[in-house]
Amino acid sequence: MRKPILLLVLSSLLIWGCESSRQKGGMADSLLVTDTIVPEQDIYAKPDIPAGKPFDSVKAGDKKFLLYYIEKSEFDKYPYTVPDSSETIALKKDPAVRRKGDSLFIRLENGRETVRVNNTLDDGDDYVRYKYVSDLAVIGKKGLDLTFYEADAYQLTDIKTGDSIFLWTPPVISPDKKYFICSSCDLMAGFNSNGFQLYEINNGHLKEVAEVNLEKWGLERVQWINNNTLIAEYHTMAGEEQNYFRYVKLIMQ
Repeated sequence: MRKPILLLVLSSLLIWGCESSRQKGGMADSLLVTDTIVPEQDIYAKPDIPAGKPFDSVKAGDKKFLLYYIEKSEFDKYPYTVPDSSETIALKKDPAVRRKGDSLFIRLENGRETVRVNNTLDDGDDYVRYKYVSDLAVIGKKGLDLTFYEADAYQLTDIKTGDSIFLWTPPVISPDKKYFICSSCDLMAGFNSNGFQLYEINNGHLKEVAEVNLEKWGLERVQWINNNTLIAEYHTMAGEEQNYFRYVKLIMQ
């Protein structure tokens, strides 16, 4: 009597074991199919853009810029010169500008002086430091770097009137002296603007064509290579901290 019962128990255990094995095998097969890893795309790889075709465009007032990817070798044909930011050197070169303590005196064409005074006592919105950096005689302006508590700017002072305009960065003037562009790239901190300003120059008079604010990309090391073409570093973000760039050409229409 015990033997048939024992055989029955053993048979049941054998059937249960086989069923359990099939279920585990099915689960393993399912995981093998669905748990696949797709390699991340190289963030430095250029998208497949046909030769001679722009990958993007941006409107700037009545102007339009077409953006094209270029190789580093093409960018390197035009060595970039970092703007000199030494006030000591600028003052030695320009007798029309002098500093006395926190005050910067700019002599105008009519002999009058206009004054810019640092305010470094406040840590808030009134904090400002002026630094003379450039004589932009080609457009009749003096260029000053401005430092605020959490941002930077640039000021052009007219040598005839003493009037000033505020820019994001030093102007980069086109070869024909008809336009200048000021690019500012701040994709991470957000203290400064991110985009560019475009101005038209007409006998020393400046007209703002556009102030373009960008969200997903920015430009650095911008320079004109002819009257309507610029080259630059095109910066974008991968995640919150990784900043990478490509080289681009911008054609103004």
